[in-house]
Amino acid sequence: PLHLAVNFNKKPAIVAALIAAGARTETREKRGWTPLHLAAAFGKTPAVVRALAKGGAKVNAQTGVGRTPLHLAAQGESSATLTALVKAGGKVNALDNYGRTPLHLAAQGDSPAVVRALVKGAARVNARDTRGGWTPLHLAAW
Repeated sequence: PLHLAVNFNKKPAIVAALIAAGARTETREKRGWTPLHLAAAFGKTPAVVRALAKGGAKVNAQTGVGRTPLHLAAQGESSATLTALVKAGGKVNALDNYGRTPLHLAAQGDSPAVVRALVKGAARVNARDTRGGWTPLHLAAW
């Protein structure tokens, strides 16, 4: 139920009510995504992110390919969602299974605000991935 609530609404009170009733914040779907991964990927409001974190969601939980909620938020356009994850303890330099940080993924996107938010959060701008030694700048230029 929590995955559906996060996916289909923007009301943190509904998320909080489900958690209070016993919904587990760490239940995973087939890709290994928790409700917080969904909230991050779909740019849900920062209040939904905060409700999940307050309810015990692990902010740095990794999917099957090592992506954290911050990696998924970095691929979107909501710098507010990304900032909420950082404030909740999201690691800006977390590595996925390919050695990519959230900044690597943001550099491939269309949101300068997301890139700026990560850099402001101390993201390593010269981090190299393990699939060729690419930096975020390489990916931005690609």
